[in-house]
This record gives sequence, structure tokens and C-alpha cells, in this order.
Amino acid sequence: MSEPANRLWDAALGRIQLQIPRPTFDTWLRNTHALRLEGNHLVVSVPSTFTAQWLEDRLQKLILKTLSSISSQEITVAFVVGTENPRGNSFSEPVNPNAPSSINNPLGGTAFYPEYTFKNFIVGPSNQLAYAAAYALASGSPSAYNPLFLYGGVGLGKTHLMNAIGQLATSMGKRVIYVSAEQFTNEYLRAIKERKTDGFRDRYRSVDLLMVDDIQFLNGKEATQDGLFHTFNELHRSGGKLVMSSDRPAGELRLLEARLRSRFEAGLQADLSAPEFET
Repeated sequence: MSEPANRLWDAALGRIQLQIPRPTFDTWLRNTHALRLEGNHLVVSVPSTFTAQWLEDRLQKLILKTLSSISSQEITVAFVVGTENPRGNSFSEPVNPNAPSSINNPLGGTAFYPEYTFKNFIVGPSNQLAYAAAYALASGSPSAYNPLFLYGGVGLGKTHLMNAIGQLATSMGKRVIYVSAEQFTNEYLRAIKERKTDGFRDRYRSVDLLMVDDIQFLNGKEATQDGLFHTFNELHRSGGKLVMSSDRPAGELRLLEARLRSRFEAGLQADLSAPEFET
């Protein structure tokens, strides 16, 4: 690693970190490092092709402006995957080559919509935090927030991001269950009625990632809330990840038990609001 390149990039990261949301920085920039500085051309190593593409599309202007300000001359930058090989032109998300090619929900629950992926999600100021946090969790970033609570009105991208998380995590070999809160409720109550609660617990507490959509459906359903609370605790204790979506922040779900709301609020709550015109 070139020492001048390293000093320049570290200084740039220090300034950029103050200008963008922390999850965005942690997801896209924290695991990058400078390789070399060739005149006024900086080569930066990134962990994946997806990261390189995202930085070029979303943060390149800020990066170039910051680098030029620090060095007092115009600086160009190239993102490469790994250490030396330049990034190819193809766009791809990180994939475990040993994972199954199917992006269906193999453990049951709601099926994934294959068109709802990270690469075709339209990112703007109104949803950038949610997008960055969702990608960090799905890709296994150590900086990911857990649990992740996505909230927003109808048609603002919650379902798209939930599907993108599930598909990417599944493609990387993770055991994923994606269900609606209504489906979780029906399965839980049926397990109690049929005295099959052990099977229910085994199914939901042995996954790597549990995603529950439209959590506001649980308002007032005390028995189901109790089941979700214990599922949440067991998964979290064993290192599992949890993603919830709702039409409002967790604090506004007044008919949820306080202990469950506190669990949701312990991670990151990310708002998907109405997009600005340019988005």
C-alpha cells in the first residue's frame, strides 16, 4: 500500500464520514483502502463489484470534491475489487458460489419477487439510510444494525427492500424466513391449537434471518406478540438477524407490548418517506 495514497484516502474518509449517514459510511466506505497514488490518480480497493458501482453512481462527486480539496489539485479515482485487478464492466451482487441458484424462499413463508433487488431499487435522499442499512444487513457486514426496522407508507419501497434483503441473503447461503405478520400469527395460533409449538419454535428460531412484514398487524394481538417476543430473544441471542417492516415507527405502535417495542427500537429504525421530485 502506498503511504501517500493511504494518507490522502484516510483524510478524505474522515471528512466524508461527517457528511453522510453513518450506515451509508459503514456499508460502502469503511472497508475500503487506498492502493496507490499515480500522479493525481488514486486507486482504491473495494470489497465487491456492487460496492464499486454504488460508489461511482452515488458518492463519486463527493469523493472527488473531498480529495481535490485535501490535495489542492484535481484528483481522479478508480475503484478496483481486491488488490490489483480493475473492476470489470459487469454489475453483480456478492454471491456465494456454493449457494443454490434459486432465490425462492426455501424455508417457506412469502415467496420473493425476483424483480425486487438492490440493483434496481431507486435510491434518493428519502430512502438512502434504509437502503444502506438493508444492504449492510443482507450482505453480512459486521457494521449492520440488528434488528432493522423499516417503516413508511404504502408504495414507498418497504416490500422492495424486504425482498432484496431476502434474496441477497439467500443467495449467500443464509437460511431465511420471510413472512407477513398475519401469516406469523396464523401459524403461531395453529401451533398452539394443534399442540405443535415445539415445531413452530424450531422452524423460526433456527434461521439466520427472520423477516416479518407489516408488523403493525400485531397491534392488540397479545398472544402472538408473546410468541414473537420469545422468538426475537432467542434468535438475537444465537446471532440471528431480524428485519421488520411497518407503516409507522415502532414507538407509534401503541397496542404492542412495551417490551416488544423496546426490542424493535434497540436496533435501527429507517424511514422510507415520499421521494423528492428528482428521485
